[in-house]
Amino acid sequence: MPIQVELTRAPSGRAFVRTLTSGNIGADDVTGLLARLSVPEYVGMSVLSVFESDTRYSPEARMVVRKIKTEAVKGQGSALVVKSAPQRIVLGFMLKLGSLTKGNHGIETKVFDNEDDAVSWLETIWAQKP
Repeated sequence: MPIQVELTRAPSGRAFVRTLTSGNIGADDVTGLLARLSVPEYVGMSVLSVFESDTRYSPEARMVVRKIKTEAVKGQGSALVVKSAPQRIVLGFMLKLGSLTKGNHGIETKVFDNEDDAVSWLETIWAQKP
């Protein structure tokens, strides 16, 4: 599976889910990720998603992302680390079309170019919503 999922901890000790995405992503990969984020140990946790520069979403995968209706990370923050400018453009477009925005399901989402800044931002979200 081109999307790896792990439970990790921020410098503050707070646990969060980190995903690492690379290669060609299909609809089944996105559906599988959503299923994994719905397990009890991950529900309600923030997610830090890292996208390697070789990540490519199929049109079908983009359709699944646009239809996401999950409570798994509601209100906890979702940080996206995108390593290339073209990916940031595509991901920004996907976010605008999709439901991973605060207005739709209470998920604050922000795009970063490195993990340290992303984790720092998540720490600020957690400080506001203990």
